[in-house]
Amino acid sequence: MVRKALVNISDCAKKHLIKIAIKNNTKLIKFYVKGSGCSGFQYAFKPVKYMKGDDTVDLSGDIKLVVDNKSLLHVIGTTISWEDNIMGQAFVFDNPNAVSRCGCGTSFSID
Repeated sequence: MVRKALVNISDCAKKHLIKIAIKNNTKLIKFYVKGSGCSGFQYAFKPVKYMKGDDTVDLSGDIKLVVDNKSLLHVIGTTISWEDNIMGQAFVFDNPNAVSRCGCGTSFSID
């Protein structure tokens, strides 16, 4: 059986997540979804000091992205990248589990 990647993170997105961790004096950034947004679920990041047994992805050295266990089924296989264009800068999420997403790309729905 082939296991899907937990989440994939582009190099540019990693750099921005590392900056967030350093700015907040932590080595952990929590990635999770919450019930919100125009499509039902919304992606979120939060600097945290401790893990609670959640899955992690290395960003660089000892800085990690923590994937919330409650959110894992909704985000497994998601690619996180960083976009910088005339409309602004933002994280972009390509989630194979999403059946629809809002125009801004920060919220999604699943079956």
